[in-house]
Amino acid sequence: MKNSMNISLSPVLSDYELLDSGDFEKLERFGRYVTRRPEPQAIWHRSLTEEEWRRRADAAFLRDARSDERGVWRLKPQTPDRWTVGYDHAGMHLRMRMGLTSFKHVGIFPEQAANWNFIYDRCRALVGKGGRPRLLNLFAYTGGATLAARAAGAETTHVDSVRQVVTWARENMELSGLDGVRWIVEDAMKFVRREVRRGSRYDAIVLDPPAYGRGTDGEKWILEEHIGQMLACCAQLLSPDAGAFVVLNLYSMGLSAMLARTAVRQAFGTPADEQYGELYFEDPFSKQLPLGIYYRFGLFPFGAGRHRRQQAPHRFRLGLSGQPAPHAACRIAPRTDLGPAARRNGSGTGVHRDAVRRARAAVSGGLPLPAAGRRNAGGHVVRQTTVGT
Repeated sequence: MKNSMNISLSPVLSDYELLDSGDFEKLERFGRYVTRRPEPQAIWHRSLTEEEWRRRADAAFLRDARSDERGVWRLKPQTPDRWTVGYDHAGMHLRMRMGLTSFKHVGIFPEQAANWNFIYDRCRALVGKGGRPRLLNLFAYTGGATLAARAAGAETTHVDSVRQVVTWARENMELSGLDGVRWIVEDAMKFVRREVRRGSRYDAIVLDPPAYGRGTDGEKWILEEHIGQMLACCAQLLSPDAGAFVVLNLYSMGLSAMLARTAVRQAFGTPADEQYGELYFEDPFSKQLPLGIYYRFGLFPFGAGRHRRQQAPHRFRLGLSGQPAPHAACRIAPRTDLGPAARRNGSGTGVHRDAVRRARAAVSGGLPLPAAGRRNAGGHVVRQTTVGT
């Protein structure tokens, strides 16, 4: 019997709160401090006044007039550019460093707490059966999913192409009182193809790919062109044993949970249990802000603390033998030409030139990390630092 659920998830975090949203911005509390930053999904109007937003925000992101992506943070006096927040779930106690970056990011994506819970619970279930699950986290950023798996006792491999981000993730590991993570600074596609050649197997795979990115040696990643090959490789890496699971996150506007579901099913086959939908937060004025989509499946029922019968993997067309379907060969055909203004991906969906241009600009500028700042004439601290890829 199959269990397929389309559910939108909104996690609860004591150190995070969406205070208001609208006019393409969001006002958020991370621990003790409140940030104000752009949010393209907030197409409605704010509920609080501009005066109230200014009063509450300890740090406000100001766009650079010459860039769609970059900007600087204006900080009120006594507001740090780094601080620590926590997240607790069951026996998991994570501590992560916040950092204000020149691309508006702050070091964590709090909506992902819904997946951190899932990863922790699934890994704990595997450990409880006497196993030592192996989890692979691709495009792993500052390591929320990595920490959740490690806190559950899983052998965890963290892969990201930006060395400074991996350093940030290591710091989060130490803040959380954890150790033993395998750190890989490499292009994710190159890594998984090598793991396939080695015959490696993982009990869990987490993917959080960007719309566009570059590997350590300049390799290009374009989501619409490369996600199929990435999933095909991951299908060969996933263990056929009961309890194995996959989590996929997508953030690009215009993509849907149905698209993610179809892509995963083509690579892995039809799972016995799957869950997919949007990740969102709701502000105090009942405005629900979508922040990404997720798809995840496992080889035993969601919410269960025990394994399905051992024949559960047979419900996968591909999972038991680990042999990919003919259309799902683990290879990647290099393609750097972006084509016309609205190139079509495999589903027929248009990919607009301006979206690709913005993504390229973000990559070419590198990924930012906080550093010492300067005060402007108004007494505010303005900081903009960048770490290249």
